[in-house]
Parts: sequence; structure tokens; C-alpha cells
Amino acid sequence: MKRPITLIFFFFFIFSLGCQEIKYVADPYPLITMKPSQEPIEDFFYEMDADFYAFGFSPEVNVINITDIAMNNGAPNGLTNLRIREEQTFMNSLYLYISFGVYVPRNVKIYGVTVK
Repeated sequence: MKRPITLIFFFFFIFSLGCQEIKYVADPYPLITMKPSQEPIEDFFYEMDADFYAFGFSPEVNVINITDIAMNNGAPNGLTNLRIREEQTFMNSLYLYISFGVYVPRNVKIYGVTVK
């Protein structure tokens, strides 16, 4: 009876591991900076999922272009006070366990202040 419990624990442990790499890039124009150069009132928010496959061990790296996101979502002049938050939500964990680690999404939230 101990064997199935150990096996289940092992699979949950393996599924919770993984190597996910997200690379953030920003072109020099428009201005994308993490320095607080304006009022700290955040008026920009963007949320997306970065998709990984095969426990996150696939060699593909997700590249997120912050300049494109800013220009296409209401900040054509750029962003300051930029904050990026990556997290594993409950739904992401559910997808991970339902797919047995084949599909591993990671939630990315981008906050900032639009340049006027």
C-alpha cells in the first residue's frame, strides 16, 4: 500500500518542477524604463499567459516584447515605473496536473505608468 502513495507523491513532485524561461525585451523607443520618473499612479495593466510544454523542459524560450505590448495597449509613448510579475495561478496549476505536465502555463502581469 505504501508503493502507490509514494508513486503519487513522486509524480506530483516531478510535475511541480520545471525550467521555464521568459525573456523580456524592449526597444529603445518608445521609452520603457523601470525607474520611477513620474507619479507612481499606475494606469497601465496587461496580463497574459506564457505557454511551456513538456514540464517546461522544452528548449524554447518565451520572448515577450514589452514595447509591442505598450504600443498596442494604450501606451504609444512608452512606460515608466515598469513592474513585471510572474506567477503560477491556481488554474495554471490545474492545467499542469490535468495534462500531466505536458502543458505548463505561467501567468505574466505587466504594470506601469504611461508616458504622456
